[in-house]
Amino acid sequence: MNAERKMNQATEMNVLSNRGMASFAKGGLLVLVCMYCFLYRLFPEYTSPNLAPIGALALFAGYLLSAKWGWLPTLVVMAASDLVLWQWKGYPPFNLAVYSLFVAYSLAGSTLRGHLDPRGWLFRVLASSLAFYLVTNALVFATYSYSPEQHPGAWATETPTDQYPTPLIQYAQNLPGLATCYLYALPFLARTLAGDLFFSAIFLGLSLALERLTQARLATRSQAV
Repeated sequence: MNAERKMNQATEMNVLSNRGMASFAKGGLLVLVCMYCFLYRLFPEYTSPNLAPIGALALFAGYLLSAKWGWLPTLVVMAASDLVLWQWKGYPPFNLAVYSLFVAYSLAGSTLRGHLDPRGWLFRVLASSLAFYLVTNALVFATYSYSPEQHPGAWATETPTDQYPTPLIQYAQNLPGLATCYLYALPFLARTLAGDLFFSAIFLGLSLALERLTQARLATRSQAV
């Protein structure tokens, strides 16, 4: 009985050690991904608008960490890079709507934790990208628009702002203006979707490759023992 008990204890300790090593490896990968996303955001002049890894990070972190903590890495990266961009280039920080959307991204990713399904992942990427497009451009329309009485057309003029050095179209505050806002934002939707698909595929691919490598090393170590 003592020998059997010791064997069971050794097996349990080995399982816990294997789980700890796998978690450590995934945690290290998540830290590297966060560092990459942080640096990516610091140089917007070298990237295409909305073609970014942040949405993919939110999905990936939700998948790795669950709904309870999956939102945290993305918001830390966003807040830290916002502060740097604010001090460095004067960009206004802390867009609460965008932060909330990335929390939704992470919640979407967490629903596939433990049972990754490629079609389910694709659906969540598409839904998250579309939600980002609909919400952010509704806010653009609400912020940069005129009353129909002043400007009956679908759009009025282009005026640079402090927040956006490039001109923003100012839309009439009516249904044609809203439709035009969404129409003109379609290239941003395409880039958001491309970024979410591309970077999430890379992050997930790295995670799965790391998981297989870790399992292979653990199997080799178990055989050696």
